[in-house]
Amino acid sequence: MVLKVLPDKSSLSKMAAEHAAEAIGRAICDRGQARIIAATAASQFEFLDALTKMPGIDWQKVCQSPIRAASAGCFWIS
Repeated sequence: MVLKVLPDKSSLSKMAAEHAAEAIGRAICDRGQARIIAATAASQFEFLDALTKMPGIDWQKVCQSPIRAASAGCFWIS
């Protein structure tokens, strides 16, 4: 396990978005599409904002479904 300590929520959101963007890109490359489930809780807004600004994601090939509070904090890529 790699543990990273970041100075603030914005830094964490950006790093998580970069990681997710790489995984989405790999899924599109491998399967021609990516399916994601992203939490829509207020705590995820900075992450989702950073993710949608990541360059190189072909959003036409991404299918997204929201999840509700019971699973808040989750992000799944297939």
